[in-house]
Amino acid sequence: MGFNKDESMERYQAVTLAISKRKGSDSVVVSDAVERKMQHLKGYVIPNNVEVTTTRNYGATAYTKVMLLIEHLIGGLLLPLYWLCRSLWAGVQVLWFSWLCR
Repeated sequence: MGFNKDESMERYQAVTLAISKRKGSDSVVVSDAVERKMQHLKGYVIPNNVEVTTTRNYGATAYTKVMLLIEHLIGGLLLPLYWLCRSLWAGVQVLWFSWLCR
């Protein structure tokens, strides 16, 4: 079958289930709920000898991208705040030193 050198003709049955979110819903929440539901159905509706595999989880990739964005936003806010505080402190030191030298 295909480019595989294995000459066995063993075939596997497969079912593909595609689940999509509704517009406006959070993909992370939807993907977590689907995974919890699949684990709940395992052994009850889905037999134990059936393998369940997640091929694509857009919720996980969306979560990673959101965390990276938040990390960059925090860095973008803290760095200018640091430089502002540092320059203000230098100004305070100059004023204090000039007051002492009067």
